[in-house]
Amino acid sequence: MKRVFLPIVWGALAVVSGLSACGGEGAGNSIPARTSSAQKADVPFAPDVDSDSFYDPIPVDDSRPSGSIIESRPIQFTIGQLTVPNPAWQIKYMTTNSHGKPIVGVATVVKPTVAARGGAKLVSYQIAYNGLGSSCTPSRTLSGNSENGYAANNYLNFSTGLNLLGWTMVFPDFEGPYHAYGAGRLAGQVTLDAIKAALSFEPLALSSQTPVAMWGYSGGAIATSWASAIHPEYSPDLKLVGAVSGGTPADLFGVGRGAENQFFFGLVFSALIGINREFPELFQGKLNEEGIRVAEAIKNGCAGGTTDGSDGASGSIRDYTTVDEFYDQPATLEIEKKISLPGAAGNPRIPMFFFHEILDEVIPVEGADRLVDAWCKAGSEITYLRSLTGEHVTSGNRFVLESTNFIESVFGNAPFVAAPTASRCNQGSSN
Repeated sequence: MKRVFLPIVWGALAVVSGLSACGGEGAGNSIPARTSSAQKADVPFAPDVDSDSFYDPIPVDDSRPSGSIIESRPIQFTIGQLTVPNPAWQIKYMTTNSHGKPIVGVATVVKPTVAARGGAKLVSYQIAYNGLGSSCTPSRTLSGNSENGYAANNYLNFSTGLNLLGWTMVFPDFEGPYHAYGAGRLAGQVTLDAIKAALSFEPLALSSQTPVAMWGYSGGAIATSWASAIHPEYSPDLKLVGAVSGGTPADLFGVGRGAENQFFFGLVFSALIGINREFPELFQGKLNEEGIRVAEAIKNGCAGGTTDGSDGASGSIRDYTTVDEFYDQPATLEIEKKISLPGAAGNPRIPMFFFHEILDEVIPVEGADRLVDAWCKAGSEITYLRSLTGEHVTSGNRFVLESTNFIESVFGNAPFVAAPTASRCNQGSSN
């Protein structure tokens, strides 16, 4: 697989070359496609149908409520070459897409090897898998496929909570069955329904009263922030107690505008293709011949990479469209309202910890600033750490200790001791 040279992928390989080397069934290779009527023809630049029928995107019976488990199977919890002894399963469950229609979701659930102090606790960890194909998903990475090196890197972040603090964990494939990378509401809904499914999964021995926290960085922060925002309306029954969101892409099209002629443009173009899968009007009639070629080449790739050996996207959106001002098109502006925070959703009613690098070269800090400011004014309880000590690639790993401490504090209903430079709003006001 040919890949676009991107900071996220490079940083991951530099940190975890041992974890993401090779190992497990299909490691290092794209998941083969199969012919199936399950793939909807109306999904533009749709990914190939997964070779494993467990991932069929169309529910056999769509009358069940969201969060209902359809089927499950045990897996060997394996990340790259690292086999982890925790009992683990993949669960398939009902959820909904951006337009409220029923779809299926897949998540990985993992039991801890030690008991959590004070009773069972569940953490939903949204891995930033940033992919358009089935090879990129957390469920593949956590069962031994090494196609997505950045996803494997995340194990270093949550291993303390899982193996020392006794967190039960759920890892949703939050982009949904068509891998709609960048579609925030979809990601939030799939995440909340994965939590609901995990709580009802008998082998985990949890209940509706089990406290739940969420955690995500970069692409994973899209799902985490959206889930936090829509929780009061979409799943108010879930006992969420807090969430961590780092390097948050609150304004994706704003990120896109800033990516013009930058080295991470290919990642942005990949996200636009993912969003187009939920909102086909985004690119309808607007891609030129080269845009169509690249869209086909990356439709199964991870982090903007191609699967046919050709070049991915680079340069400017103008190089791939038939319009000069793509981000100013009426359809683009309408979709922007639907995928951007804070405007497209409510505000969280749970404590949140945000962190962001002031010099973030991929996700400008201004978007996170606006989101935090708006949610603070709406009454959300937020601790916000703006850091001057790093950049986007490494920041997710650098703030693991603070993120872990925050989650432990909300589980224990105790104050979170943040860095002195962190700002706070509405402390103690969440319900």
